[in-house]
Amino acid sequence: MDTATSTILEMNDRLRQMECYLNNTVLPQIYVDNDMKLRKLTPTAINTFALKPQDEGRRITELKEHFRFTKIQEDIAEVLATGEPLEKEVQSSDSTWYQMKVTPYYDPDHQVIGTMITFIDISEKVQQLRTLENLLQQNETILDTISHDIKSPLTNLLLAIEEFSAMKKESFERAQQFAQLISRSIKKMERVIGDLTDMRKTSSMAPEQLDGNDIARILEDVYLSLHQDIRQSQAEFEFKPHIEHFCYSKQKLRSILFNLINNAIKYKADGRMPRVRIEAATKGSEVEIRVHDNGKGIETTNLEKVFDKYFRVEHNSDGTGMGLYLVKQLVEKDGGRIELKSIPGDGTEFRIILPAGEKNTDGLGI
Repeated sequence: MDTATSTILEMNDRLRQMECYLNNTVLPQIYVDNDMKLRKLTPTAINTFALKPQDEGRRITELKEHFRFTKIQEDIAEVLATGEPLEKEVQSSDSTWYQMKVTPYYDPDHQVIGTMITFIDISEKVQQLRTLENLLQQNETILDTISHDIKSPLTNLLLAIEEFSAMKKESFERAQQFAQLISRSIKKMERVIGDLTDMRKTSSMAPEQLDGNDIARILEDVYLSLHQDIRQSQAEFEFKPHIEHFCYSKQKLRSILFNLINNAIKYKADGRMPRVRIEAATKGSEVEIRVHDNGKGIETTNLEKVFDKYFRVEHNSDGTGMGLYLVKQLVEKDGGRIELKSIPGDGTEFRIILPAGEKNTDGLGI
């Protein structure tokens, strides 16, 4: 066998091996030449990008809608021009994330004659990173809250204890004042810790199918938690469910309703007992929950501020300034929105709008 024949046989063998590799690889790969024409598509690439074997030979500019990456043509052109590999993360229009690597390939004279583009699905990795980012944000919020809201009552406690230690036995009235200060400080720390516990719980609670009866049971649990405040204020409640099944976390919904109802009682109007009306209704692809009260209302200048972290309408209130911030974070993280209407002296209405389907089922929380 002469040398030329041997070389041809060797090349044919390599081509068969390459063909076998391309037909069996699980990675989507496409080969594009210097004229921006598709020269080879792996079966996985055909399935992933809804292509056909007949598309081989067509220019990639004719098929760019199949790839859904706005700059793929520019990326290929850059590698063809520089001969340097390019690697980047890209997202398709169906929200799938890929690690895209564009590698040049050469002729025997080491001239760039095309590119090989490999796509690796990294959607799970991106989701894990997002979860980690949410956990880091949550931990940052917890640390901020500890620093902001627990430091102050602890300082008051230490001050009161020092005063007690130096107090004479006959100073009973002053002792009562410091006892009240200690009590208020402890209660404030309990509320802060409760907020932090809710935040931690809601970060991992999975959604489930809920209906009007489930909301009623959640409200009963909220009423029980606020039993003492409800009894002291003589608050009255009304619940009107007009709702079909929807998908949401019970723990998150409880946290949302607890904060809104707690505020309705806390900021009741002078001279009248609180009346709180809760409505839930299905509206198309959304669920709408309204919490309306007849309390003090909120001044127009504060309507946007009430959702800010640590903001309190009344600086002398016992609140932590985290309640409405937490509510807004929970609602928006799950693809919903919160709206607020208020008339000073007349009352306030919060409107929570959530997706009714499975869009809010990622369970990330804050």
